[in-house]
Amino acid sequence: MKHPHTHASHPAIIKRLVRAGGHLSSTIVMLAQGRACLDVAQQLQAVFLASAVLVVSVVLPAHPAPQRRGIYDRSTRGLRIDLATPRLRGLLAINAAVAAAGSMVVDLVHRHVIHSDPRWRVPSMTPDGLKPPAVTADSAWCAVSARPLA
Repeated sequence: MKHPHTHASHPAIIKRLVRAGGHLSSTIVMLAQGRACLDVAQQLQAVFLASAVLVVSVVLPAHPAPQRRGIYDRSTRGLRIDLATPRLRGLLAINAAVAAAGSMVVDLVHRHVIHSDPRWRVPSMTPDGLKPPAVTADSAWCAVSARPLA
């Protein structure tokens, strides 16, 4: 597709692209001829420098600044876009399922480490400090889980 306009920087960009292309084609010829690796490395360095100069010299056109949005709007924009786009709703549901499964795995590993390693056990005491409670949150969880952890 041809653009109806040219920028003042186009001729300089074309010149740099031709120069970088020449360096790259020289590198290909050098490799085909079986030249020394040091010579090929120097030529590749010239290609890299020519492309770096090209990247640095290109000036992108200025765009108007986007309107300022509030914190709620900025923090929920992606979720609203996902919910509004039918193709993205399924992906959002899969991501939520994977996140939920991942958090369960992390929780189970955490509980397994706490139950199996005595260094992680901290005796819980009642507020008066006399005796530990009969049922802790971890022991209650283990009692109702399908598979005991320890």
